[in-house]
Amino acid sequence: MKPSKKLIGPFSQAEEIINGFAENMFLSHLLTETIDNWEKIKREYDEAESVDDSELMRKKKLELDACMASLSIAAQICNIGEGLEI
Repeated sequence: MKPSKKLIGPFSQAEEIINGFAENMFLSHLLTETIDNWEKIKREYDEAESVDDSELMRKKKLELDACMASLSIAAQICNIGEGLEI
């Protein structure tokens, strides 16, 4: 694949804005998926806890921790971690 040529002139600013917008949309989508996944796993964890299934609770706790780590990294990347308890 050929490297893309750097645009100059009036289209260079538009390209930067479009690329920034696309990156933000992608990150927003990933964050939304991670939060949705965390909520689903939390419900499953709560169900396992209600029936005292320690093995399933352990597994779901690991999954919850992974989701929280992803959210923490994303918050640091986006510089939105201040004031959040993650």
